[in-house]
Amino acid sequence: MLYVGWAVLASMPRQGSSAEVQTQECREKAAVRNWVLLAGDPARDYQERITNYERAIRACPDDPSLYSELAELLLGRYQFDAALRVIQQGLKSLPNDAGLNLDRAAVLLLRGQSAEALPILKGIQPSGKSEYYIGLACRNLGDHRASQEALSQAWQLGYRDPFLLYALVEQDRLLKDNKRASEDSRILREQFPNSPWPHMADGDALKARQLRGEAEAEYKKAQKLDANLPFLNHRLGSMAYSRGDYPLAVSYFRKEIALNPTYPAPYVFLGVSLHRLGKNLEALPALEEGLARAPDAPLAYLNLAIVQMDLKQLEQARQTLEAGEKRFPAQYIFPAKLASLLSRMRRPEEAEVQATLAQQLGRKSEQEEKELLGLE
Repeated sequence: MLYVGWAVLASMPRQGSSAEVQTQECREKAAVRNWVLLAGDPARDYQERITNYERAIRACPDDPSLYSELAELLLGRYQFDAALRVIQQGLKSLPNDAGLNLDRAAVLLLRGQSAEALPILKGIQPSGKSEYYIGLACRNLGDHRASQEALSQAWQLGYRDPFLLYALVEQDRLLKDNKRASEDSRILREQFPNSPWPHMADGDALKARQLRGEAEAEYKKAQKLDANLPFLNHRLGSMAYSRGDYPLAVSYFRKEIALNPTYPAPYVFLGVSLHRLGKNLEALPALEEGLARAPDAPLAYLNLAIVQMDLKQLEQARQTLEAGEKRFPAQYIFPAKLASLLSRMRRPEEAEVQATLAQQLGRKSEQEEKELLGLE
């Protein structure tokens, strides 16, 4: 998801404003024109390009496009904090500029701050791009109905991007709105017949039905169209992992991280795959990074603790499991693992407390499952 926000910010032209028209004269000054030309040259040194944008901004502080262009350059190196500072600098001079406010919301999405991005987006005059971002923010926050509505509105307002329809189909399916999922899938295939995203959507649907062979075939079709598609290598890595081909899984997860370094999942699964290969020293930093990027994923805590225990880092493993237990108090697996670890550390009293808690949570979980199944 984070990749998507950046892709939209980088690929779409910014919204025009009267301020930009008023600053055209400033931008056309010989020195400023030269700085902008040098800043926009990808063959130039990266820091030199930043310096030239900063010179142009000092000369033309009321030109919003300069802030956006510099922010885009910074985002290309995943410097989210620096990009946000540049955009906020521009907003001090131009607080009502629609393009800068939209850019600010996009960077907040990149930083995983969807809740903070949403009110900014809702305060902007609706456009296809702003509705698209609202759809992505609601998707991140798990509000599938709101995401579905915003993405659909973005399409109707003329925002044309295959990922929009891919995300819309995803939301349709999560809402079990099969009629809309079928219609949106049809539009995706018809509007973007040469795009890999229809195959990604079909692959996801087949995977959800446990048809892994058919799903992988669709992902392979997407791979032929674009081997660097975001999330694709993670999907293929997951398929390789599920059939026990850990070396292949590792190669796919490493590629996903290289292409899409803000996406947390491949770090965790890379660590798990390396652990299965007995490469715990390589697994450890991957799992640490995965946990830092995905603190709401129980799997990250559990697998990091397992690797730490295998490396005899028992105190670190205890801290990891206790952090998981604190964050997920209803999960019996954390006190169960802690009980085993504390016994190994010769702390029997603490181990007994955790074992009792694990039993209580386990019984509660079993009771809830029986009630859901209508057994009691």
